[in-house]
Amino acid sequence: MIRVHCVLIPIFACAPLRAQVPEASPPLTLRPNEVVRLRAHDGLRIEGRLLEVDGSSQRLRISSLASPVSVSDIDSLWVRRRATGTGAIVGAAAGGMLLFVPNYLICGSEGPCDDWGTLTAATLGGAAAGALLGAAVGMLFPKWRLRYAGQSTFRLTVGPAPLLIVF
Repeated sequence: MIRVHCVLIPIFACAPLRAQVPEASPPLTLRPNEVVRLRAHDGLRIEGRLLEVDGSSQRLRISSLASPVSVSDIDSLWVRRRATGTGAIVGAAAGGMLLFVPNYLICGSEGPCDDWGTLTAATLGGAAAGALLGAAVGMLFPKWRLRYAGQSTFRLTVGPAPLLIVF
């Protein structure tokens, strides 16, 4: 049953509430070589590198297990990711403010600040340095992201293999 939410402003308008409309969940896309952590319905906890994703039979092959795991046996699935993007954003904001505030105070202490070009260059330089430092810190600290939790089954698709850069 879909409820209708009505609003009386100048005219009478009704619209269905989107939260009450059940939508199909998107397929879970996993890539080979990702590090996953899963818990089965029977309480078994497994962590390892994802070796193979078989979308047709809905099975996962994980490095720490001898046999593949069926999707129907999974209670929750976590994927380990790096926080590079978040670290870069936080680092850019901190680095930019770290150089903007003291330079603005020094510039403004002698009267109105007229050297906006130098102030802007210093702020952008601090933001760039902070972004690089923040991205490096974000790479060092992986975090687990919950990709699936619940009682219903999910569809599994194979994503592209991650890009590996070898120096």
